[in-house]
Amino acid sequence: MRKPVYWGIGVFLLVLSVFLDSNITNFVVGIRTPVLDGAMKGFDYIGGKWVLLLLLTFLLFYDKNKRRWIVPWWVTYFVSLLAVYIIKLAISRERPETVALILIDGFSFPSGHATAAFSSLPLVYKLFKKMKLYWLVYVLLIAFSRIYLGVHYLSDVLGGALLGLFVGILVLKLCRK
Repeated sequence: MRKPVYWGIGVFLLVLSVFLDSNITNFVVGIRTPVLDGAMKGFDYIGGKWVLLLLLTFLLFYDKNKRRWIVPWWVTYFVSLLAVYIIKLAISRERPETVALILIDGFSFPSGHATAAFSSLPLVYKLFKKMKLYWLVYVLLIAFSRIYLGVHYLSDVLGGALLGLFVGILVLKLCRK
């Protein structure tokens, strides 16, 4: 399959998820347990914007051969969050009407956590081949935690994932030139 097909599938799933948002949110909120509550709050923290930025920066700094990728990572990260800010203001989607386990304000679409997390994937896949499965699980748990905690819909998370991947891939392509 070619890459445009993957993007098409991603956009299709995003559009489809809009129609399923309330049902999926209600289902995920319905499986809450005290243990999962604590774990998902933990992923909210370790998937927090500054923790993610510092974690990947540390991994890049640790290896002298990878230090040159710190600035492209920062560009990826901050461009992603700037895009999130602009899109949130433009769309102004309200957060789910459910009992949220954490306090958060602002608009819902796209998820900033998911965008930041997924923006790191292209760089991790390029530079840390042995870590990519672990990093993917980490990123997916961050994304799932947003729905579980009741602060985002599935479409918010999918939109953030697509946005983050797009920016991450774009910056990598620009760095190659």
